[in-house]
Amino acid sequence: MAMAACVACAALTWHQLNFWRSSRTLFHHTLDVTSANARAHDYYAQALLEDDEIEEALVHFARAVALEPGNPQPRYNLAVAYRRAGDVRRARASALSAVAVDADYSPALFLLGTLA
Repeated sequence: MAMAACVACAALTWHQLNFWRSSRTLFHHTLDVTSANARAHDYYAQALLEDDEIEEALVHFARAVALEPGNPQPRYNLAVAYRRAGDVRRARASALSAVAVDADYSPALFLLGTLA
């Protein structure tokens, strides 16, 4: 009986390890098994941005903002993605929205200084 339990646990662990291969696979899986998870959208979008998948990252950053409008981080990350996409106007607007949520959010303030 104990041996069967060990084998079952090992199989489940092996299955879960596939999701932990990278941030991208982990947060993609998190989005598959949860609903309305702003942080998972934000972190998944960051992983997408690292892989230069800017358009898909923009979608997930926007979803994170919609789910957690009082958090400046996804607004800032959306601004960074817009800047990477070459859309300075939207980058500025998103950075300003992050500062509107938290006037002391230094990453957004710094980004605004680089967009001037």
